[in-house]
Amino acid sequence: MSGGAANKPSRKYLWEIKFSDNHVHSQYTDLVDYRANLRRRFENAAGKTELAALWQAKEPVLAVLKQKCLKLESEKGQHYVDILRDLYTARAGAFE
Repeated sequence: MSGGAANKPSRKYLWEIKFSDNHVHSQYTDLVDYRANLRRRFENAAGKTELAALWQAKEPVLAVLKQKCLKLESEKGQHYVDILRDLYTARAGAFE
């Protein structure tokens, strides 16, 4: 085997979920695990303040994911960032 993509090193990213005080809660090298944990954090936010802080902290990363990872979609074809935004909106409304 010569040249080609098979000989290129795979690029690994470290995805982090942090508490509001910037303390690292968890780290992931697998984007699927990161997405699942982040979704659980949105689902389990204790109140509107915690939910808003989480969204504010993650919004820049989510914007990049939306722009760079166009195929990051559910089986129904909905982009993962849109799923999180809908979850955020629904949860924020439930706290009012």
